[in-house]
Amino acid sequence: KQLQINIMIQRETMFPGLTKLRKEARFVPIAMIQETGGLDDALLKKFNSMVIVPKSIAVGLMWALVGVLFLAMVVCTVLAVCGKVFEGMVVLEVVDGVVVL
Repeated sequence: KQLQINIMIQRETMFPGLTKLRKEARFVPIAMIQETGGLDDALLKKFNSMVIVPKSIAVGLMWALVGVLFLAMVVCTVLAVCGKVFEGMVVLEVVDGVVVL
């Protein structure tokens, strides 16, 4: 992360150094702070166990659910098609050696 602090400078006749500036205001940086950081092995392992591993499990479960739903859709489609095919057929049943409709 970076933070920069600027000041606005305008032409001023009371100060000889500022009389040579253009009429429009200018912003001049007066301070800049830059932040950096790093992780040691212990913090990296803790981060992985608290963030990366649960996220990976959640993504895996999401794809497993998508697969199960796709399989259920295929099974329902096959059952619907087979139900339409066998809808008009007559089922014969054999009871005590006699064929019954």
